[in-house]
Amino acid sequence: MRSQEDGEDWPVESFDSSPARYLMLALGFLGLCALGVGLASGYIVHINPWVPWREPGEGELYFYRVIGFVFLALGSFGAVVCGIYALRSGPAVSIGPLGIRDVRFADAWIPWSAIEDMEVLDIKSGISLVPVRGILLNVDPAFQRTLKLTRLARIALRTNAALGHPGLWIASAGLRGNFDELVATLEQGCARAKRV
Repeated sequence: MRSQEDGEDWPVESFDSSPARYLMLALGFLGLCALGVGLASGYIVHINPWVPWREPGEGELYFYRVIGFVFLALGSFGAVVCGIYALRSGPAVSIGPLGIRDVRFADAWIPWSAIEDMEVLDIKSGISLVPVRGILLNVDPAFQRTLKLTRLARIALRTNAALGHPGLWIASAGLRGNFDELVATLEQGCARAKRV
C-alpha cells in the first residue's frame, strides 16, 4: 500500500498489483517452451511408452518438429508478455477524495456519491479450496453505464449478477498487501465522504 499526498487532509491510498499471477503464467509458458524443444529435437518422440519397439518414420519426425517449433514460439511469446506484465508497476486500486478506482475494471474514478452500498464477501465455491475474498460495490446504475469497463469486467459483471452478486467486484486476488487493510481504507473513505 502506498500513500500519495493529494491534499493535506485526505491522501490517496494505493494498492499495487502483485506480479505473482503473471510470474506463474510465465513459468507455465516456459514449460511449454521446454516441451517444444523436446519435440523439435526429437528427444520426446523417442520416449514412446505405448510402442517402444517402433522407431518413428521421417514424416512423423517432421510433424513432431513442426509442432515443437509452434510450442516453442507460443511459449516464448507468452513468457515474454507475462514477464512484461509482471514487471509493470503502478497502483491497481486507489482510494481517495475522488472516490475509488480499480484499473482492472475501469480507468475512471467512481465517486463516493455514486457508490450506493459496499459489501465484503468471502465466497466459498466448489472449485476453489480457498474462499474468494472481495468487495462488492453497488454503484448507481446511471453512473455505471457511463463507465468504460474492460472486457473482463463486463463478463464478470454479468457472471456475478447471475450468481446473485450484482455490482462491481474488487477482487483481493492479484493485489499486494493485506486485504483487511484495503477493506479498512475503503470503509474509512466511505465514512469520510459522508462527513464531507
